Amino acid sequence: GAAEGGHAHIVQLMLDKGADGTYGLVAAAEYGHTHIVQMLLQKGIEPTDGDLAEAAGNGHADIVRILLDKGVDPNAGIDVAAQSGHYGIVQLLLDKGADADLGLDSAAYCGHLLIVQLLLDKGADPNLGIASAAFRGYADIVQLLLSKGADATEAFRAAAEGRLKDIM
Repeated sequence: GAAEGGHAHIVQLMLDKGADGTYGLVAAAEYGHTHIVQMLLQKGIEPTDGDLAEAAGNGHADIVRILLDKGVDPNAGIDVAAQSGHYGIVQLLLDKGADADLGLDSAAYCGHLLIVQLLLDKGADPNLGIASAAFRGYADIVQLLLSKGADATEAFRAAAEGRLKDIM
C-alpha cells in the first residue's frame, strides 16, 4: 500500500477519507518511512509492540526511537533486533530498559558475537544461548558463554544433537 511505498500524499488522502491508519503504521515502520510514521502518530494512531518489532527487526533506528518515545515497550523489539544483527538498536532498546535475556538466544542462534557480548554485559543469563550456539556450531560464542558460566553439559548435548564435534 501507500505506507509501504512511502507515498505520504496518498496516505494523507486515505486518512482524509476516514481510513484506519493502523495497518499503515506497521507498514511504514517495517519499510522505514519515518515521515509516514510521524504523520500517522500525529493523527492519533496508537503505536503497538508489533510496530516496534518491525522497525527494530528491519534496522530502522530512527523509527525505534520515535516509538520508544511514544511509550512502546522496548522488550517488544529486542529479540528481532538481536536476531537480525542490529547492534545499535539492541543497545538502544537495552538503554530504554529492555530485558537482555530476551535477545540472547536469538543472537546466539544467528551467530552475532558482539550482540551476545553486549547482552551478557547487560546481565543476560549465559545459559539462555548455549544450546543454540552449540547446535549451530558457533565455537566463539560457545566459548564466551561458557566463560560467563553457562552449563557445559547443555552445550555438549546441543552440539551432539547438531553433530558438531568441533565445539567441545
